[in-house]
Amino acid sequence: RRQRQMCIRDRSYSTVITDWNGWIITLNISAPRVCEAGSIASVVMEFNVVERGGGVRLSITNVTVSTGNIRVSKYVGVFHDVGSRKEVSIGFPLVKHDYATLSRGATLRENLTITLSGYIEYSDGNRQGLEYSYTLPLIVIAPQSPLKLSLKVDNYDNKYELSTFIQNFGFTPLY
Repeated sequence: RRQRQMCIRDRSYSTVITDWNGWIITLNISAPRVCEAGSIASVVMEFNVVERGGGVRLSITNVTVSTGNIRVSKYVGVFHDVGSRKEVSIGFPLVKHDYATLSRGATLRENLTITLSGYIEYSDGNRQGLEYSYTLPLIVIAPQSPLKLSLKVDNYDNKYELSTFIQNFGFTPLY
């Protein structure tokens, strides 16, 4: 069965990265504000070089979207000059053990952290490592999952066997 995306209220965020040896990068982010547990949140990031700094090139080797112990990473690319642009989209699964303990319809506030890793490369081959993090709010809603629970008890020579059957009639997987 295809995983559905149940995220609403996309928001746009913008930040300027200025502490990378003279390089100035704008980072525009589109991310959902509210998502249902078990869905996949789409986070779209656009990187744009506004000012070129030291070195011959800037390389963003990794962008990671995380919340707690869930992390999804992607390569971004190499930037050479003003006007260089890259866009990266990450599908982020909202599946954590914590969500299973939420009662139906309950909400949980999460921090969605975006971390950039990379380096500036100089003409002599040396590299200066770089990191940057930005945190966004995300509200996770526990889905309404209608269940059918059946119990069956069998008696075999005075020994009882209890069988439990759970059937999910909702769209969201059970954890």
